Amino acid sequence: MRIRDAAFVVIIVAVLAACTSSKPAKSTGSTASTVRPGPPSKQTGPLSPKCAQLVAAAQKINAAQTSLYAGSAGQRDQAIDALDVQLGALEQSVPGDITAVLADMVRQFHAARDALNQSGSASSQRIAQIAAQISSDNQRVASYVKATCPTL
Repeated sequence: MRIRDAAFVVIIVAVLAACTSSKPAKSTGSTASTVRPGPPSKQTGPLSPKCAQLVAAAQKINAAQTSLYAGSAGQRDQAIDALDVQLGALEQSVPGDITAVLADMVRQFHAARDALNQSGSASSQRIAQIAAQISSDNQRVASYVKATCPTL
């Protein structure tokens, strides 16, 4: 079940990477559908501080997703803690509805970590539910980033 669970993360990471990078997506070797990034970035100068902060948060989300499946328990904890700090730093600079989405995302990462430490079909079902919620949260954040930083 972890391979299928990891496929959810591969797709989520690819979608998020497409929103934050103009570089072509790397092949993961997964049989999951491939998500290709959009056209090259229109960015011609330095990012605004807010956009730079959003890109940094996206990188922490990516690291936390990767650590959930590829890292040790300690690496998971460290990545989720770093994500919590990074997203907490955004609270004052994003609208309340996005703050709520980011807070939910952190809760979902904590729940995923806990579910991965358990075994059984109930754990696998919970991981699938969490992956769906993180995907939904990612879509809302990506829409906000695109609207706020159209040059990305």
